[in-house]
Amino acid sequence: MVNKKKNIIYSLKVFLYLICLTVGFGIGAQASLEYRFKQACKTVPPKGLDSLKKTVIKMGDIPAYHLLKNEFRKKKYPQEYLIYSIVMADKYHYAPANYDVYYCLTSVFDANLYLGKIDKRTKRLALDYLQRGVKLNDPIAKREYAKLDSR
Repeated sequence: MVNKKKNIIYSLKVFLYLICLTVGFGIGAQASLEYRFKQACKTVPPKGLDSLKKTVIKMGDIPAYHLLKNEFRKKKYPQEYLIYSIVMADKYHYAPANYDVYYCLTSVFDANLYLGKIDKRTKRLALDYLQRGVKLNDPIAKREYAKLDSR
């Protein structure tokens, strides 16, 4: 009889342990799902140009940065995303943004002939960003740098 009671108590302990374990995993999984959902929401770009600008500046959101860049390119004013490229390159260390800074700085002179040739200081700044992109293994920056180096 004593042996039977011990077996019943042991079985109850195992049963309660399994219930606690299951509930614990369920709560942990739910918390994990909520966390992943919140993280995913952060990367969903908000609507509107102003919202994209704020998201890029405040959060360094890469999808928002690309959407913003594409919006400016559609409007035929690619140089207008220069400030956002600088923020992404300097503050958030986003390697492809270094090439974008280079592109913005140099293309403004190509697109506006009345500005004349690019001045030495702007050219130096543009090249600094391009070289940083090369050091960070950005393939577009590497390709552009190789073109310049071959001239």
